[in-house]
Amino acid sequence: MEAAAVPVTVAMTTRGDRWEAAFQVLRDYVAAHGDARVPYTAVVNGFDLGHWVSAQRTMHARGRLDDERRCRLEATPGWVWRAREDRWQRGFDLLQDYIAVRGDAVVPLSAERDGVKLGEWVHNQRCAFKRGDLRADRERALAGLPGWSWAPFEDRWEEQFGRLEAYTKRHGRIPKPSGTGECALGAWVDAQRRNHAMGILTAGRRERLQGLPGWTWTRESPVTGELG
Repeated sequence: MEAAAVPVTVAMTTRGDRWEAAFQVLRDYVAAHGDARVPYTAVVNGFDLGHWVSAQRTMHARGRLDDERRCRLEATPGWVWRAREDRWQRGFDLLQDYIAVRGDAVVPLSAERDGVKLGEWVHNQRCAFKRGDLRADRERALAGLPGWSWAPFEDRWEEQFGRLEAYTKRHGRIPKPSGTGECALGAWVDAQRRNHAMGILTAGRRERLQGLPGWTWTRESPVTGELG
């Protein structure tokens, strides 16, 4: 990621000159990108701007950044001292926007919003939760979102199994993949059979499916009703 071309001179005679030159690169970056969210790997005209920005935050955290430079950085649009915290909050805000539009928090892994890989961000939060690495305040914030689930695929399976169980109680049989009004549920049934054939269906799910009235691992013909 690069800003508009600017002359960069890093071999200045004093540290002050070098800092001023770097700060000007940051200002130009902000002018081109709208804020100071500079990726750590960002290089502008041969200058490691991302590394420099990170160094300013480190110096500030250690109390080694003078007040004048601190004030100038803080006056830069989008500047934050805790970049990771800011990135997390931005991801959370974008997730809230996604839920407001879509009605749920089932975000495809490939989903992006405003340049943020939202699907990957959501996936990472769930992984952190499973590892026990997610901060308690973040766990509470996510759990409070409408439609949030820590295990959406497991929840989806349970939802579909519940529908299938109700169907078999009403009709005494397993829905056909192409039956009228049965297509979606029948397709899900077929998917479970395929998973079983490939050896990727868990033992617990296999036992629950086998306990349903009329369940077979062989697909029934939607036309003749014969087993294929």
